[in-house]
Amino acid sequence: MGLPTRIKSSSDIDVLLGSLSAKIRDELRLWQYYVLDRVKERTNVLTALNAGVPTWHGPDMKGKSVEELAALLRELDKIEGLGQFAARYGVKVNGKVAASLIKAVFPDMSDPEELATAWVRVVDVINVPLYREWEEDTKVALENIRNRVEYTRLADHGPKLGEITSTNPLVESYFTRLPHNSTTSTHPRSALSLANNGWIWNADPLQNFALLPSKSYLRREVIVWGDCVKLRYGDSPASNPWLWDYMTSYVTSLASIFDGFRIDNCHSTPLNVGMVLLDKARVVRPDLYVCAELFTGSEEMDVYFVSRLGINSLIREAYNGHDPKDLSRLLYRFGVDRPIGENILYPSL
Repeated sequence: MGLPTRIKSSSDIDVLLGSLSAKIRDELRLWQYYVLDRVKERTNVLTALNAGVPTWHGPDMKGKSVEELAALLRELDKIEGLGQFAARYGVKVNGKVAASLIKAVFPDMSDPEELATAWVRVVDVINVPLYREWEEDTKVALENIRNRVEYTRLADHGPKLGEITSTNPLVESYFTRLPHNSTTSTHPRSALSLANNGWIWNADPLQNFALLPSKSYLRREVIVWGDCVKLRYGDSPASNPWLWDYMTSYVTSLASIFDGFRIDNCHSTPLNVGMVLLDKARVVRPDLYVCAELFTGSEEMDVYFVSRLGINSLIREAYNGHDPKDLSRLLYRFGVDRPIGENILYPSL
């Protein structure tokens, strides 16, 4: 394809992203996960019209413009699959709903073909913001890929990963793919691709970025770690009993051995999971010491996590202390709880 495999300049990145953008548009056609299929919509509504139009149960639609109809369908939650990205053309309107609605708009129109054509005009209007959403998500994803490639391949302060190969791809994979073998054969192949964990700049720590409505993976916003995956805990132990039981056993066994825990990436750990598992650990060791790597983006949110999880101290980077006095302030504020260099002896320490 004549594409550079070793990035030496920003121009090389421009060439690669130009090719990637064309592939996303022309080959991957990811927009199909966002929009309604106007051909299939016409077929479905025509089938429903020919079978006998059901009665429309909803507000008066007569004389409404296509823009008003599109807005009302969203408002009435009649558009299925919006924001799910579950399948190509997974966004749709039930054929019977569409038939009853379009007949309610044009009660004097009897030709099914004409009614189906009118419905497609509504579909086209529904699709306009969905195409814009795809375009914006693609733009953000490409920009994030650019930023990541600049850092990993070009920047003087980056790792300078070198040549792009099958084992050293342009960007890190977001998934760990399990092999299909005797152990995994009881699961569908689609379940063998596991989302890797990571972190996001300025993320909402109360939102699980691996679950909808987050599009962080789709928009390449996650700075990914390739050595661990996201676990689907759900809202409570009832959501995934095996996983909660397994992790409870693991955590309580650690509490029986160690005096304290360090919670890595605490701001990306589901708060409900942390609360339950730490409660279980404290049954085993009531005086368990907990320090946490916690960067929520605000002091108020830090306090919220600390109070819910019972965190004893926070991990902070020492280099953020611009002089000895400021380093002392960081130590006092986030963990030691006593002024550094004080002239008071504590025999119990």
